[in-house]
Amino acid sequence: MARYTTHNKRESGNKTKTVLAVLIIIVLVFTILAGLVKSFALPGSAFEPNSAWDGKSSFAVALDTNPPSVFIYQREPKRIVFLGLDGNMYFVTGNPKTPVAKISDAISGSKGFDIARVMALSFGAPITNYAALSKRENLDNKVAQKMFKDFASLTTPFIVMTRGKPSFIKNTNITRYDAFRLWWQVKGLSVESVNVSDISALSEEIVVGGGRKVLGADATSLNRKIHDYLENINSYAEIEHSELIKKHREKMVHYLTLLFLKQITHSPMSEIIVAGFGRNDIYPYLVKVSVEGIFENHIRMSTPVIHKIGTYYPNGNGDRRLSSVLSFAQTDGADMILGGVNREFEDFFHQNKDKNLVELLTFIEKHAIISQLEKQKQTRITSDIDHFTYRQVHNFRNELKHFKDTNYTSPIINSVRYMGVGDICELARTMVNLTSIIRRYSINQRETVGGEIDVVVLSKEEGGRRKK
Repeated sequence: MARYTTHNKRESGNKTKTVLAVLIIIVLVFTILAGLVKSFALPGSAFEPNSAWDGKSSFAVALDTNPPSVFIYQREPKRIVFLGLDGNMYFVTGNPKTPVAKISDAISGSKGFDIARVMALSFGAPITNYAALSKRENLDNKVAQKMFKDFASLTTPFIVMTRGKPSFIKNTNITRYDAFRLWWQVKGLSVESVNVSDISALSEEIVVGGGRKVLGADATSLNRKIHDYLENINSYAEIEHSELIKKHREKMVHYLTLLFLKQITHSPMSEIIVAGFGRNDIYPYLVKVSVEGIFENHIRMSTPVIHKIGTYYPNGNGDRRLSSVLSFAQTDGADMILGGVNREFEDFFHQNKDKNLVELLTFIEKHAIISQLEKQKQTRITSDIDHFTYRQVHNFRNELKHFKDTNYTSPIINSVRYMGVGDICELARTMVNLTSIIRRYSINQRETVGGEIDVVVLSKEEGGRRKK
């Protein structure tokens, strides 16, 4: 009996030693892994002993998906969102040689930009991380959830430690330490917390060289949108302390100065109009330049806008621009004739419409019916309503523009080509006279337009001819 008890104690002691040995090995393994995590960065980035992410604020990564997107992990409320932008949209580069560029071209490298900088300029937000995917996926909820599940799997820490990055990522500047911390925070989330939002509707028309209009990123609206997910967005002003800005600070100051000089315009502006025929021109030209003043011994002016009769329409429908009606300076009368409404009233309408929509969305978010739901359902519902509202506003603007063009602008412009010189002069005089009447008889306006109206007719045969 005593021999059996001694053997039993010896066996129990061996088991205890085995358990302790296993625990010691586990602690050593995790200590080694922690040291590796803190000591190395993913391929494509420099050696970084310190983390680029504080682990408390939101984490944003620019992705070369189709369309290009920004992945954002937000800690409070815990959610993941992919914000997609149409690759055919243009953005302001700050480069005087290429003031604007198409997002897809910039990301592809044809213009020398990386995706993080492109998305940072488009959103006006501190997006410094990027990830180029091994296979460029068409972004939707299914693809986004698959990427999330692949990254949130239990094998990711070992893959990051051994291979440097998950298999679906080709290149990135995210450090191993940040990748591991991101995995640690998102591994407990469900796929339902992942949402894809296409915000391409947040766009505006911008004028590029030759007076051509293209669809550009509305940086103000995009910044307001991404502000909902990035708590540290105010730290964008602190980006000047980063290594990138330290290296290129002088160039950026130079580019921003040029941007201030030539691209951004304020009121009031003085418009200079030059019109006429070249020596070999059959059709006339008109060039408009808006000048504000002098800044740093440079003329602060807009990019010249050129109009030429006989060129093709920008929409590419095969029709030539055989007539055109343009207005400058105080355009109240011309706006009412060509657009059916005063431009200031139209601007006021759109501003108040957008303001009321924001108030409506805020009311819906705080309504008792929504506030009683779970946090994830609240987020999904408000995000869907927000996306739907922006899309409807964008469609409404396009429909309003089409209505004005169909019912007011095009009928008059198309009829000009068949008018005689006398009728054209009368049309121009009527537009100016209508503005004069508005200024003269409106009690809240100064009479800044009035007096005799002179009309000058330019022709290739006779040159300039003045008609009272």
